[in-house]
This record gives sequence, structure tokens and C-alpha cells, in this order.
Amino acid sequence: MGAWAVIGAVLGGLGVASSYSGQKKAAKQQKAAAEEQARQNRLVSGIIMEKAAMGLDVAADQAGLMRAEGDLLYADGEFNAYRIATNAVKFFSNQKASYIKSGVEITGSPMLILDETARFAAEDVQFTLEKAENAKRLMYRKAELSEKYAEAEYMIAQNEAAAVREGANLQASAAQNTYSAQMWGATAGALVGAASVATNYYNATKVS
Repeated sequence: MGAWAVIGAVLGGLGVASSYSGQKKAAKQQKAAAEEQARQNRLVSGIIMEKAAMGLDVAADQAGLMRAEGDLLYADGEFNAYRIATNAVKFFSNQKASYIKSGVEITGSPMLILDETARFAAEDVQFTLEKAENAKRLMYRKAELSEKYAEAEYMIAQNEAAAVREGANLQASAAQNTYSAQMWGATAGALVGAASVATNYYNATKVS
């Protein structure tokens, strides 16, 4: 009877050791899984920021192209205005020379015609320049809005990335705390089990 009690005590000790080893292994696996998830979340956070930074770069390039297009539109408008003014001056000079050649005095109706020609030409030049200026201003405004939108998206991405990163840190911290608690529990359980086994073994050997 005593021998069986001793064997039972020994087996109990082996069970305690096996249980402690299994709990320790499981705790390590859970910790490793949580830490891996936290690492992946940190990678996601980095990817979010990289994507947002690329968005800023693209927006900056697009804004530059828009402003360049605005400058080209204005330059084209200036050229057209210059052409209108040049043609008007040429027409004015030719018309005046024609009147003189024909012996027409440049007064009354002929003078009104020349004045009207000059006025219409000046208005056309002004309209062309204003149209070009408005087109340039519109492209610059579009560029500004594009940049502001990209900046807003970047700020949103920053907050999202920070939240993901903070979640990853909390996840890793929680994993460490859980691991410590599990190891403490396993150790405490092992100590209690070991004490029980020792008591049983003592009692078994004492009886034998």
C-alpha cells in the first residue's frame, strides 16, 4: 500500500511539472502571437504614412502642373491681346491713310469711325487680358485646393496611423502583462501542486 502511495506521489509530481510546462508554453505562444500582431499593426501604420506622404507629393506635382497651365493660359492671352492691339493699330493707320489719299477730311463721320475702331480694339484687348487673368487665377485656385485637400488627407492619415500604432503598443503591453500574469499563475499553481505532492510523498513514505 505504501509503495503505491509513493508511486502516486511521484506521478503527481510529474503531472505538476507537465502542467507547468504546458501552461508556460501556451503563455509564450499567446505572447508571441500578440507581439506579431502588434508588429504587423506597426507596419500597417508605416504603410498608411507612406501612402499619405505619396499623396502629398502627387498633389504637389499636380498643383505645379496646374499653376504652369495657368501661366501658359495667361501668356497665351497676352499674346492674343498684343495681336489684337497690333492689328487695330495697323487697321487704324491704313484707314487713316486711305482717308487722306482719298482727300477725305478726318473729321465728322470719318473721325468717329476711327475713334470707334480704337475704342473697340481697346475693349477687346482689355477683355482678352481679363479672360487670361481669370483663367490663370482659376488654375492657381484649383492648385491651392488640391494641396489643401492633400494636406487634410495627410492629417487624417497621421491620426489613423497614430491610432493604429498606439493600438499596437497597447496590444504589446497587454500581451506582456497577460504573459506575466499567466506565468505568475502557472508558477503559483506549480508551487501549490509541488507542495501538495511533497506532502503526499512525505505521507506515503512515512506510512511505508
